[in-house]
Amino acid sequence: MGEAHNATKRLEVARLCSPGGRAVNRSAMLDFLIMGVPYTFPGELGAETRGVPTAHSGPAMRDEFDSPHVVVWPSVDGETRGLSLAPLCSAAPKLPGSNPDLYRLLSVVDALRVGRARERRVASDILKREFSGAGE
Repeated sequence: MGEAHNATKRLEVARLCSPGGRAVNRSAMLDFLIMGVPYTFPGELGAETRGVPTAHSGPAMRDEFDSPHVVVWPSVDGETRGLSLAPLCSAAPKLPGSNPDLYRLLSVVDALRVGRARERRVASDILKREFSGAGE
């Protein structure tokens, strides 16, 4: 409980959520995802392995790119072979079955972490559309 409280306080200080942690500051969160995540959580592609597609290979972007390089979160349950990328959250490889919407967005964030300029631009556009829905 203490660590969750401390994390919420850090989000408040960073102005990523309102006092009390009841609401996300959407514009600040979008700025952080697009401009901060690639520097605070840089991704490094590893050896080819079996896993769950992410980044430009994930569900939100796979139709946009015809890349010979597939990127995956390593998982024994995965059915796709590709270059490995450590996920931001250890439970991420289970998201396609349990929370497809979160899986889709987390894979877009991975495109910001490891993508080239065009992939990062498409990922930014997707996040801007997603975050433009409701107010702060």
